[in-house]
Amino acid sequence: MGLVLDTSIIVHAQRGKLDLDLTLTKFAHTNIFVSSITVSELFLGIHFSREEFKQKRLFYIEGILEELKVIDFDYELAKTHANICAKLRKEGNLIGPNDLIIAASCIHYQHSLLTFNIKEFSRVPNLFLESIN
Repeated sequence: MGLVLDTSIIVHAQRGKLDLDLTLTKFAHTNIFVSSITVSELFLGIHFSREEFKQKRLFYIEGILEELKVIDFDYELAKTHANICAKLRKEGNLIGPNDLIIAASCIHYQHSLLTFNIKEFSRVPNLFLESIN
């Protein structure tokens, strides 16, 4: 079992609102991952950054991503995603599409999720959420 970092965690760290190294000491013997959709969200954020911050953000994000394993959205994960999406949709409890991919990645590989977006992700059954505290 590993730990997946949600986009919110990396963004907070990049903005200086979270000491990521200190936070991850709690998970010292755990493999740390990000979903490929998180990679996309982070690079999208760079595109929409003010010009004077783009290089700094790019440098930070590329440095973080070099240290993490990326979970690709493959065939088997897509099936897990569809099952979770259908269940949540039938219940009228659907979450955002990117968050759904992140949640499916965690459930498929039996990883926990570290996020600041507890309210959204807590709607997904069988998703184990980790606390910052």
